[in-house]
Amino acid sequence: MKSATKYAVAICGVLFVLTLIVAVGRPSSRNAAHSIPAGLNNLMKENGTQEESFVYGITQGVRALRIEQAMAERRIPPLSNPFVDVKVAGDDNETLPAMKRILIVSTWRTGSSFLGELIQSVPGVFYSYEPLHFFDRHRGSKADLIRSVFQCRFPSDYLQHVSGLTEGGQDFMRRNRRVWEACGHDPALCHQPEFVGRLCTYFPVQLIKVVRLRVKELLAMMEDGEPPQQWKIIYLARDPRGVMASRANLTWCRPDPACGNVHRLCADVREDVELTNRMKTQFPDRFYLLKFEDLTSNVETETENLFRFLGLAVTVPVKVFLSTHTGSSPSVSINKLAVRRKNDPFSTSRQSKSVANEWRSKLSSTEVAAITNVCSSVMKMLDYSV
Repeated sequence: MKSATKYAVAICGVLFVLTLIVAVGRPSSRNAAHSIPAGLNNLMKENGTQEESFVYGITQGVRALRIEQAMAERRIPPLSNPFVDVKVAGDDNETLPAMKRILIVSTWRTGSSFLGELIQSVPGVFYSYEPLHFFDRHRGSKADLIRSVFQCRFPSDYLQHVSGLTEGGQDFMRRNRRVWEACGHDPALCHQPEFVGRLCTYFPVQLIKVVRLRVKELLAMMEDGEPPQQWKIIYLARDPRGVMASRANLTWCRPDPACGNVHRLCADVREDVELTNRMKTQFPDRFYLLKFEDLTSNVETETENLFRFLGLAVTVPVKVFLSTHTGSSPSVSINKLAVRRKNDPFSTSRQSKSVANEWRSKLSSTEVAAITNVCSSVMKMLDYSV
């Protein structure tokens, strides 16, 4: 990986240009109507001043998206009018990007959050984190919700749940930093279906990460005609010994049979891996099996291989993410990463060379033997040492 100094300089340059663009391009209340594109301005006139916050948020979000994409390509976006060419989704003359849809399927404590944030570091990615958590408190179809989110249709009760506004909900919406860039001036927009849905349509890459979906449920969706050709599906696996060692840190996990039972874990993973391998044979351009240990021990090469499959570029923001989250940068000490992870069990900061084998020091020899005895078949299937 190139030196961290070069990445730091690149980031400083990005921040400088962003600051300059905001200073030059942010419309004042006096001339805002002249800076906003005609389509958005007409919408405001038709619906009244209550639309101003909505419209301003959309333009801010799209502007931030375009700036980020331009900087990743080492281009300087125009400073004169950052609102130019921003139109309302659905305008007759509007051309929206063709969407690439990526689905990460895994189980608890496999490193899926790290993988999701790695892909989200690519400019132009709209990230939906654990949408199926919604069904911890609600009834409905997993397949219908995934299709709906991938089509930028967000039910109101779903947005309330993933914004942490209902009982049992979690503020997962904050995981999508690009939504918050657009609605930071008016947080209520962050859980408004029309706003989130419209903003979503401008992003060329839709990413969903789930730990509550089995591969057999995904195949049932395929039998119904989904997923279409543009879906890319990543199944993330991890050594069961590492999974169980990581789950030991979660107080809610042990009494939950879906999380604390090693027999269930390995039975589910075995079936998932068998089905994923079958799908890889039939659809090699749509299914990808990734081992957490491979990613963390050889993060640069594995990222390049994965992104090649996804059709994404390893841009400067991706390299910066890797250098600051994996300990591959000399400016990020191993001790700092260890502190982050100790203070937050859901932290995605990892020291890549050692995290894959942490279970060796966390589990007793008796615990290791018990897990290995139960999971030997799936461990052999994934080429783990038994």
